[in-house]
Amino acid sequence: MRVRDHLNSVLSAFGYQLKKIPRLVCSHPDADIQCCFEYLLAHCVLNATDFFFVQVGANDGVSCDPIYSYVMQHKWKGVLVEPQHDSFLSLQKTYENQTQLKFFNVAIDHNEGNRELFKPRRGTRPTSHPSGLARFNRDSLVQKVGNDTDIETETVRCMPLASILTQAHVDHIDLLQIDCEGFDYEIIKMIDFDNMLPRLIHYEHAHLSRSEETDCQQLLIDRGYGLCVERNDTTAYLLAKTGSQGHNATTASA
Repeated sequence: MRVRDHLNSVLSAFGYQLKKIPRLVCSHPDADIQCCFEYLLAHCVLNATDFFFVQVGANDGVSCDPIYSYVMQHKWKGVLVEPQHDSFLSLQKTYENQTQLKFFNVAIDHNEGNRELFKPRRGTRPTSHPSGLARFNRDSLVQKVGNDTDIETETVRCMPLASILTQAHVDHIDLLQIDCEGFDYEIIKMIDFDNMLPRLIHYEHAHLSRSEETDCQQLLIDRGYGLCVERNDTTAYLLAKTGSQGHNATTASA
């Protein structure tokens, strides 16, 4: 058992939990949100007039998916993006009767074109869902699976985030859900914050380098977001937006 896990097991008996707060967030105490993604999501939904989400890296729509049950239960409107062919077919099957959803079989990148996506071969450890580890960075995947021969490639079509939003006629985003195995910060940098501020951004920081994680946090804080940093994921909640930016002009505190 790791030291942190042991300490948490002891502290939990007294109603406490050990949590690491990034140094950057510590230097911006107003941006430190002490709650979880589910709580912030509920707050966002309750204050939205027409809730809309964009999910980048939707995979099959079920495996390790933090919003599937909400989409099904509440019939959320949204856009789902998944580049892998087989996963995309499964994604469409998962939501086959959800006509309020739009699907894009592409990867998000800075430019249009084709690009090689790397993923573990089926049956390769350490996961029973190899499609969930697909990424652009081959070296980081080798570190994950431990053997270069256990990796296969798939050529995928790429589009910028702005092109997806234009084609889908998106005029606001309440939730931007990202799980792109180390490409999450690049996706966030593509957001046109001057014209469309997502109220909630949930992304995986676990595969970012330390500098990328810090730079991403700084970008979001500068844009008016508070941050809830959990073990593998970060939730950025828009604390305030004014003027014509965004769909709902609100000031929120969590």
